[in-house]
Amino acid sequence: AEVAVAIDPDAEPARVRFDVSPGPSYRFRDVSLDVAPTEPAPSLPSLEELGIAPGEPAVAQTILDAEAALLARARSQGHALAELGERRAVVDHPADAMDLTLALRPGPQVRFGDIRIEGLETVEEDAVRRRLPWRPGEVITTEQLAAGREALFDSGLFSSVMVDLGTEPGADGRLPVTVEVNERRHRSIGLGVGFLTD
Repeated sequence: AEVAVAIDPDAEPARVRFDVSPGPSYRFRDVSLDVAPTEPAPSLPSLEELGIAPGEPAVAQTILDAEAALLARARSQGHALAELGERRAVVDHPADAMDLTLALRPGPQVRFGDIRIEGLETVEEDAVRRRLPWRPGEVITTEQLAAGREALFDSGLFSSVMVDLGTEPGADGRLPVTVEVNERRHRSIGLGVGFLTD
């Protein structure tokens, strides 16, 4: 983009005018996805679904959104340790075009391993585990993780719930998971049968 500034010295007070020329509009030309091989391979969105098909406007936010969509899709299919690789973008100014390669490293499909609960003070651990919809051996997905956090929040017993995944699965593909909670202040009722939150 180019910006031109003009000042009218005869105006009272002086008047400044800015003329902005947006410049050429760049479009995607050669676009590809570099996905590291893994079994099972995740099913990923098409270039059209990602908004980065050849001929589409080459917009920075579109690229960021496409990367986020790739990561979310992989993690929703059990590749909880998926990461983005190095993005490659080459701009051809004379052609008003951009060649783009997005990289995804899905990693292995992982399953729930040992589940640890930390931060409990008065709430019994068994009560927490009964609320979690996770079982060792089940595939870890973003939906499962969100459902677990929501189940604990909905209990009204905790002010915060954090889920931390291990970094290395075992040979059986199981990944340790740690749930860290902060309890709300409780007021016991009935003979200690339940809790009411303040």
